[in-house]
Amino acid sequence: MAPSNSPRLYIDANVFIYALEVESAEGNLARLWLSRVDRGDVPALTSELTLLEVPPHPIAKRDGRLVDGYKRFLRDRDTLRVVPVTLDILYGGADLRALHRSETPDAIHAATAQWGNCPAFLTNDIRIRLPAGTVRRGLSDVG
Repeated sequence: MAPSNSPRLYIDANVFIYALEVESAEGNLARLWLSRVDRGDVPALTSELTLLEVPPHPIAKRDGRLVDGYKRFLRDRDTLRVVPVTLDILYGGADLRALHRSETPDAIHAATAQWGNCPAFLTNDIRIRLPAGTVRRGLSDVG
């Protein structure tokens, strides 16, 4: 599957956690971002890795309703592309790990954003190292 040529926003896993699990200003901002994605205002993508990162806490709490909510929301659709973790992405992640000494999940997310031609990366994680030319967007940048 080839990347899209149109600019997209990459959405890090923590944005989904804030949106679905956190009742705070950050949660409200994450929900606002995701509503913009749902309306088609902001074409976006995330990695299949997000499907591994977001549901463990609700699974451990036996919160089936929240797990189902994640499954419904994190599906590939017109406004949100859920990108498979491919060999090309893993090789790109290895390059980023070597260059930035990134953690494996962060490197896979960053490599997926790079593969998907995403000029912006939405995250609430200030530690994640991004490829050159990729702009970090915080939840408060929803403006």
